[in-house]
Amino acid sequence: MLKYRSIISSIHLIVMLFIGLSLFMLPSVALCTPVIIYDRDGDIYKANIDGSGETQLTSGTPEDSMAAISPDGMRLALSVLRDDNWDVWVYDVEREVATRLTFHDGYDADQFWSHDGQYLFFASDRDGDTRPYKKRADGSGEAELLSDGELDFFPLSVSPDGKWAIGESQAANMDITVINLETMSEPENFLASEFMDRDPSFSPDGRWVAYS
Repeated sequence: MLKYRSIISSIHLIVMLFIGLSLFMLPSVALCTPVIIYDRDGDIYKANIDGSGETQLTSGTPEDSMAAISPDGMRLALSVLRDDNWDVWVYDVEREVATRLTFHDGYDADQFWSHDGQYLFFASDRDGDTRPYKKRADGSGEAELLSDGELDFFPLSVSPDGKWAIGESQAANMDITVINLETMSEPENFLASEFMDRDPSFSPDGRWVAYS
């Protein structure tokens, strides 16, 4: 069983930015450059850490959201809603080019990067239930199913050693669950309380889990 200590935190390694009277949750902070990435009204923006210098990165009909910055800071992984279908895309910040990563009907979204930037993990209901998958970030190869348990599982973070994925499962409440990526185990309860427990994320050293 996963042996990690957890702390109650509403921070979850995110930044909150007030623009006018609206609150926007910034899903990622670029650790290698002093910028923040966020979505607003279906488009992706970047700005300096103090909120200045806002630049719009995407525009158009599709809804772009849940931006996740690659470890090298050069790519964004996006959840894109187009023709009533969610898919994962990768946006090259320098070239300003977006590449579609998933092509199945249904929900492919909630993506995040592996620590080496080679893979993207995401949730998909392509086979009916919501399951965790991973696929190479360059688009090569097929998506790999990581667990086929009875509970719907939305992966949200991977431990630094790559052995564990932690995420959310819908039970009586929203609970935090983990899967062993080496054995492809069914989701196991990490935290199941009377409250809604959400948004878990491993700390960089793997010793802690922050959640809201």
